[in-house]
Amino acid sequence: MRLRAARSPWCEPEVLVSLADDRDGRVRAMVADNSSCPSGVLELLARDDDNGVRDKVASNHSCPPDTLARLTRDGNRYVRNAAAMNPSCPASALEFLARDEDSGVRASVARNLSCPRRVIMRLVRDVRGSVGSEAVSNPVFLWEAFDSPACDSRSLPDELARLAKLHEEGTLTDDEFAIAKLKVLQRQA
Repeated sequence: MRLRAARSPWCEPEVLVSLADDRDGRVRAMVADNSSCPSGVLELLARDDDNGVRDKVASNHSCPPDTLARLTRDGNRYVRNAAAMNPSCPASALEFLARDEDSGVRASVARNLSCPRRVIMRLVRDVRGSVGSEAVSNPVFLWEAFDSPACDSRSLPDELARLAKLHEEGTLTDDEFAIAKLKVLQRQA
């Protein structure tokens, strides 16, 4: 019954406040995951000892930006990863996470559509894990790389030469080069 109430988007805020103090971590995690959870409750649950609860707070799109920013410094990489994937994560917090020691966290930053262009452009050069390929796949990179004035869509050979240069320099891996080239060719069709 408590789990069902904690999960319900129609649950009254007072009930969620009460359930946030439940002894069962699963109940607290469901409260933290609830899109209707009051910001004050999310702030409280962001300090929970249970990693799973903090992970759900970091995943909640309604989480206040200052709470998300604090969770980017969490000692648990899964919590930091959840914050990195959250589209509500502030730009400054994403910039901080882009330097995280864990390549999985950096890859999540690279996938985040809210990630600032300058951070994406830096992550493109990250060769550990799938970070660079995730950054290249982010539409923010594609917009910057292929829709900039330097890449006039009327000049297919120039765009392909630019990609080849990035590939030769090692900025793009073989897979990233193939994906980017395909996108350019598809756009020209």
